[in-house]
Amino acid sequence: MEPSRWLERNFIRPLCSRSVLLCTSSGFSRCGHLLSVVYVHVCLCKISVLFPDVHILTMSLGHPRQAVLQEVLSQLQAQISDFQTMLPLLCLPLARVNLLPPQFRRFNSLPGKDVVVDVARVFPPIQRVLLESILPTWETILEEEGCSALTLQYFCPDAFSNATSPAGDVALCAYSTILSLPLHNRSVDFLSRLAEEYPIDRLFHAVSTIHDPARRSVSWDDCLRNIFAVPIKIANAFKGQGIATDLCLPDYYNNLCIRTEFLIHVLSKHAVAGQYLVTKHLAL
Repeated sequence: MEPSRWLERNFIRPLCSRSVLLCTSSGFSRCGHLLSVVYVHVCLCKISVLFPDVHILTMSLGHPRQAVLQEVLSQLQAQISDFQTMLPLLCLPLARVNLLPPQFRRFNSLPGKDVVVDVARVFPPIQRVLLESILPTWETILEEEGCSALTLQYFCPDAFSNATSPAGDVALCAYSTILSLPLHNRSVDFLSRLAEEYPIDRLFHAVSTIHDPARRSVSWDDCLRNIFAVPIKIANAFKGQGIATDLCLPDYYNNLCIRTEFLIHVLSKHAVAGQYLVTKHLAL
């Protein structure tokens, strides 16, 4: 069946029958095989993630075994004057979540084999200090020393780790951190990479790994708010000038629509023997 017809019959009609948004088949067909931005937002807001209510054990940064990690955060947030001192500090958190690229393992010299890193708690402050302090000061040297990929891992983990759970968590945090700060060329470059390498369907699966229902719901809401805010915030920050095409409103939302269709199609395949529609995944 034609993709847009399948979406109309199995997803849009059941969804719209339960919401204040009304649509007709003729109105939907005019979308040209793509959901409109309004449809996308409603659809994504209605998707719920169905996983067992399992709680993950995490440690406070004040725990004795976490002292090394707390020291790393403190030093990164302080004024770093030595490049060779900074590299091990950046390597440890990445290594503990298996996101440290092989070429940087020789710099991972700090003790911390027992350190437990909760990406959602540890990475945002590091992302913030990277954007506000470390990159403005050390970016040129990082590039000259071939270490730019190390800082990029804190925002948009590479293709080798893209499918891992920590990589998705890092991307979710990166959206929130970047959009909470004033935008500049460096952060826009990160957003462009995220839009391409961590689209909405990838972020949905990242949220799916969060076992706590309350945290999962909040994370999905935050994710949607951030995703839809990207082109508008960039346009306002740069006054519509010098913005890459993929981050301009038409192309950005067009790509978002395509990835949303793909996500809905993938979710529909979870139906058992064709007896359940994708509405099984809706928060009705």
